[in-house]
Amino acid sequence: MWRDYNTCASSCELMCVECVTPAQVAYEAKNEECRTLWRAFDDERQKALRSGVDLKADAKALRGLDDLHKKYEATAREATDLRDRYLGRL
Repeated sequence: MWRDYNTCASSCELMCVECVTPAQVAYEAKNEECRTLWRAFDDERQKALRSGVDLKADAKALRGLDDLHKKYEATAREATDLRDRYLGRL
């Protein structure tokens, strides 16, 4: 069955059960995962800076931050792809 997801868009801003699409749900979930990963990276980065760690000299600390950032980057690429697919369906 075909459904017009924009039927009540002006009254609910695409947030009600009738209007939310699977693509939107997937994008929002992945975007929230991005926020969580960025906070984890930024918290560790701030902690390293406050503790005075020299990231040029401390390979282990730098590798840990790099791993966190790579996880964020991969998830951000997925979120961007989901967003583009979601927006392409509007």
